[in-house]
Amino acid sequence: ETAAGGGKIGQVLQTVNTDTETISSTTYTTITDFTVAITPAATTSKILVFVDAKVTTSGNYDYTVQLFRDTTQVYMGDAAGTRPRAAFGTYVDGTRYIESSVSCYLDSPSTTSEVEYSCKWATEGSQPTYMNRTVSDANEPMYDPRLASSITVMEVLA
Repeated sequence: ETAAGGGKIGQVLQTVNTDTETISSTTYTTITDFTVAITPAATTSKILVFVDAKVTTSGNYDYTVQLFRDTTQVYMGDAAGTRPRAAFGTYVDGTRYIESSVSCYLDSPSTTSEVEYSCKWATEGSQPTYMNRTVSDANEPMYDPRLASSITVMEVLA
């Protein structure tokens, strides 16, 4: 019996952001140092994208994060009125809460040119939203940790 030829992993790349990032804007902005590039071997390859982002915002506010391939937004909800279209987001109530937002998306870029995957984020009003830290960010040994976030891409061969 012959095994199927597709579905093998061609390459795996990752970016890890261990710094703290902050935004206080309703305008979607690319998250600093949170981009990974991959060059598919064939136009039939698919790219499996994993995003693990540790994000929080001030109490009683929302944030949303969008996933992009180059300048094209991918993996988002349907359009509905003026609601934002995003890969993930949440409403936060508390200063020591950190959302571990994990997203998984199988993309079909249909190219052998390099593509970049990145995230843009925005927050409600002018309330700050943070990555890899809590809102209170106290210098204590048992709470308010510093964290890491990552984007991992895997080429799935056809």
